[in-house]
Amino acid sequence: MEPRPESRPPESPRLGRWQRVLADALDQNLAIGVRAAVADHLGRAPTRAELTAARRAAHGLAALGRARVLHLPGADTDANEGDRTYLVLAKPNVIMNATHLRARRFVSSDVAGRERPPQPAQAARNLQRSLRNATAGARLVQAEGFDSKSAAYLATSLADGLEELHRLKRRLNRRIRRNQVWLDLGSS
Repeated sequence: MEPRPESRPPESPRLGRWQRVLADALDQNLAIGVRAAVADHLGRAPTRAELTAARRAAHGLAALGRARVLHLPGADTDANEGDRTYLVLAKPNVIMNATHLRARRFVSSDVAGRERPPQPAQAARNLQRSLRNATAGARLVQAEGFDSKSAAYLATSLADGLEELHRLKRRLNRRIRRNQVWLDLGSS
């Protein structure tokens, strides 16, 4: 015996492509930037049409009660663009204030339409920044204030890090010598 149609629970509406993409991203995070989620899904900067469709999908998810739409004001780093408002989706049961939202990163360089620097160059800049920070931090550490267990732990961590840095230095020096040999061969 089949149940009567009026006793069936209502079916949830079927989600469109961008609604599924945004819902999946929101399942993994408390809040997401719509533009960033689309770019992550596509693996490239989205077109205007894709962004428009995703924005409509975001508002559709909010209308279904599956998300809250928030507008986060923020200055764009590209001087030609001016100020921007970022469309952010948050889980409906999570309270997010502006401070929490600003602490999260909803925009990446490629999302805003700028090209990402080559990976090795970015990795080198990150390493240089980390080394500057580590050097400044090392100057602040007073070894006399450590107990022996903490001192041993820090010394081991430093040894591991320094060993990896020495390996990198040797590889870079080999690369420099190899390039120098090619330059010398080309000039003779």
